[in-house]
Amino acid sequence: MDASEYKHVVLGLIFLKYISDRFEQKYTALKDEGAGFEEDRDEYLAEGVFYVPPDARWDVIAENAHTPPEIGMAIDEAMRAIEKENKRLKDILPKTFARPELDKRRLGEVVDLFTNMMMADHGGDRKDILGRTYEYCLAKFAEQEGGEISR
Repeated sequence: MDASEYKHVVLGLIFLKYISDRFEQKYTALKDEGAGFEEDRDEYLAEGVFYVPPDARWDVIAENAHTPPEIGMAIDEAMRAIEKENKRLKDILPKTFARPELDKRRLGEVVDLFTNMMMADHGGDRKDILGRTYEYCLAKFAEQEGGEISR
């Protein structure tokens, strides 16, 4: 698969990991408060955090990383579930991870790599981590395609 094709795979996973990490931060804070609002979608949306339903959370994706036939379907289903819960994302997220030509073993390896990375910002430099990650990946993909990304 060439860079123009796999960039969509990688960028989709980066976005999924990022919103999952942001969700988990807020989930933990709500759980620590002890008021029982950790599954209240409005608590997340009020702070600009996308609500991630239980079956679409990164830990579920990571659990499926080592079952090649299921990993693509698990990611596609996660994307659909996130779109359903977050109207701003409707029909935007990629749902092509289960397609046959995508090597599921390598897809699982990429999921494993991302599992150990925190993509949510923990303070300090408030520049958008997602934006920095996208910029980096787009620059690398452009190099592979023989182009250049201007900043």
